[in-house]
Amino acid sequence: MIDFYIFRHGQTDWNKLKKIQGHTDIPLNETGKKEALILRDFFKEIKVDAVYSSDLARAHETAQISFHEKSVSIIKTRDLREAFCGEVEGMSKKDIVKTYKQSFWDKQLKSKDALDFSYPGGETRREVKSRLVSFIKDIVKKGEHSSVGISTHGGALRILLHSFLPEEAELIPIPNCVVYKLSFREGEYEVVGPLK
Repeated sequence: MIDFYIFRHGQTDWNKLKKIQGHTDIPLNETGKKEALILRDFFKEIKVDAVYSSDLARAHETAQISFHEKSVSIIKTRDLREAFCGEVEGMSKKDIVKTYKQSFWDKQLKSKDALDFSYPGGETRREVKSRLVSFIKDIVKKGEHSSVGISTHGGALRILLHSFLPEEAELIPIPNCVVYKLSFREGEYEVVGPLK
């Protein structure tokens, strides 16, 4: 039995400008730091045995602020990074549509083959799903924790949660600092949320 409290990092300047971040290491802005403080209040009543974070600054800083008052170490890992978005990192949707056409943008949203979609030079969603699900299942297999905090990214969080939902499930909204719970009980995973 284990509960994962999985949350997206706070706002960055690129979030505000609606730019694709991917692996580009953009820090939290002032709004993002305030959002992380709200997360701290949320986590005050929740006991966690461990906290894992993407090694990118925006996710790690969110975890540091959110768990500042708890005596738990934050373990950074590349496995929790956002999808690598290749040539489109730093571009907005408008820039992407101008460069690659609207049909390219629509393909990632509507295609039944969306798991195999990647931006030029980037990771496919299938690759992202594989590393994230492997990470979760490895923690479950080790059996060392009953409650884990995970700080990650919007696209990564959506891909991870949809890995444990029925195929026909609607696209999950992932605003900054949203929290979902992924529970593992008796061989089954369950997604709950958003909790915050």
